[in-house]
Amino acid sequence: MLALVLAALAVAGPSTPLDPHVRFAAAVEQAKAHLAVCRELYVAGEVGEAALHASHPVQEIGGRIFGPVKRVDAGLGERVQEALRRPRRDVDRKVKRADFERNLDATVALLDEAMTRVVPPGVVESLGFKMAVLREMLGGLEKEYDEAYKNGWITQIVEYHDAYAFFVRIRALYLGLAPALGQTSPSTPPVVDEHLAALARAFPGITPPAAPITMASLRSHVAAISSALAAVKPTS
Repeated sequence: MLALVLAALAVAGPSTPLDPHVRFAAAVEQAKAHLAVCRELYVAGEVGEAALHASHPVQEIGGRIFGPVKRVDAGLGERVQEALRRPRRDVDRKVKRADFERNLDATVALLDEAMTRVVPPGVVESLGFKMAVLREMLGGLEKEYDEAYKNGWITQIVEYHDAYAFFVRIRALYLGLAPALGQTSPSTPPVVDEHLAALARAFPGITPPAAPITMASLRSHVAAISSALAAVKPTS
C-alpha cells in the first residue's frame, strides 16, 4: 500500500505555489463576482442579502487585492480600497438603483485598471494565464458550493449565492478565452462546454433549483473542466 501511495505522489509531482499574478487576478475576478450578485440581489429587492455580498470583497479577499495594487501605485490602491467599500455604504443608504449600478460600474472599471497595473501586458493576455485564473476560480466555486450544500439541500443561501456568482463569472471568462483555446486545442472546448452546460443547470439564478446538484456531481464537473484546461499546452 505504501508503495502505491509513493508512486501516486511521484506521478502527481510536488505541489507548486500559486503564481502571484494568478492569485491577484483570481481575487479581482472573485470581487467582480461578489459585486455582480450584489447588484442582482439589490435590483431584486433583497437588500439584506445584497448587503452581505457588498461586504465580501473587502472582508474576504481585500488583502489579496489592496496589497499588490499599493505596491505598484499607492494612490490607486487607496482608490480601489475606497471603491470596494462603497457598495456596502450604498446598500445601507438604499440609494436609487441607477446610482447604485453606476457606482458598481465605476468600481469594476477601477478593478480593471488595477489589473493592468499589477499584471504585465504580456502575461495578462496570454492563454496560459487566463486558463490558470479560470482554474483558480473553479476551485473557489467548489469551495463555496461545499459550504452551501448539505444532505441534499442548499442550507446556506449566502454561500449558494457566492457559488452562483463565481459560476457566472467563470462562464464569462471562459467565453473570452474560448476562441484562442479552440485554435490551440480544438478538442478542449467541447469538453468544457459539456460540463459548463451541466453546471448551468445547477445555477439557474439567485434562487437555487428545487433539486440541487450533489457535491459529488459538482466536483466531477469542476474536475473535468480543470483537467481539460490543465492538459492544454499553450504557445503563448
